[in-house]
Amino acid sequence: AVLAGLGSSFKTPAPGVRVLPGFDVTAGAGTATLTGGDLPAATPTITRGVTLETTNRITVTGSTESLTLSVNLRTGLVTGSFKHPVTNRLVPFTGAALPKSSEIYGYFPGVDKNGALFVEPGP
Repeated sequence: AVLAGLGSSFKTPAPGVRVLPGFDVTAGAGTATLTGGDLPAATPTITRGVTLETTNRITVTGSTESLTLSVNLRTGLVTGSFKHPVTNRLVPFTGAALPKSSEIYGYFPGVDKNGALFVEPGP
């Protein structure tokens, strides 16, 4: 098996500068996708619209799962949570903002397998 790596150096953005520069092209619009981690067969993937403001606040649109995301501007660490569609329990996740690719990658715990978080610019 071939394992590809992905990484990015991180530095605190100046005030008014988005932590993920690729979001400038889309006026801050993007998508967040949750998959795996024991999500039910009826909804194995959850995709919601997000907006990354120039203040680096992330807002989520159309979320019935109470999806929240937050970026630590000193470290690039991303944290948040969503309400599991079956158990209604709040599931935490953690990840990293990668300025080079303008994406966020993360994971969340499941009962018997972890799930993935992916955020990217674009509609």
